[in-house]
Amino acid sequence: MARVAPSGRCRPSAFRPRRRCGRVTNTVAALAHELSVAVYFAVYRAGEVEALVAADAPGAQAVVERADFREAAHAHVIGQCLLAHLDEVECRDHFARCPMRPRAPNSGSHEADFRRRLAARRRFQPVCEQGKYAPGTLCVAFPAPAAYATATLAVSAPSDKAERLRPAVNSLRSRVGALISSLSFSISI
Repeated sequence: MARVAPSGRCRPSAFRPRRRCGRVTNTVAALAHELSVAVYFAVYRAGEVEALVAADAPGAQAVVERADFREAAHAHVIGQCLLAHLDEVECRDHFARCPMRPRAPNSGSHEADFRRRLAARRRFQPVCEQGKYAPGTLCVAFPAPAAYATATLAVSAPSDKAERLRPAVNSLRSRVGALISSLSFSISI
């Protein structure tokens, strides 16, 4: 995953080597700067959760990966958002490859409970959590199936800066579909 510093410059991530420092990275970095929260863009394709870009904002650094992002999809809002759009067969296949284990503080390990929670969620409802994957952090992820992959745009802020999250969520709620469609097209070519 490429990480973007508050300056908007792409920097290598601890997660994966630097890549895709282009239109997607620039868009995510601009959103982080505009909204004053960390912003993430991820997709689910070819059976994998791919966290592509994370951008820091001044005073709101992107969450540091606590466990392999792909294998711990059930433990964070980005993965939960993406997994909610899988059909029953795809979901079973994902958990056969990446069994649920407690990989982060407060992350569950019971697949049946997790799948029931996913089924109870409305299809395009944002996923919210406070401190489940990263203690002291509030996160919200917006789902949006795109033409070539299921995608999500997520935001986070430290708990002590929670007032930043509501305006960011309200701003993204009205434009997430167009943003994700544009970003998904950029990564598909």
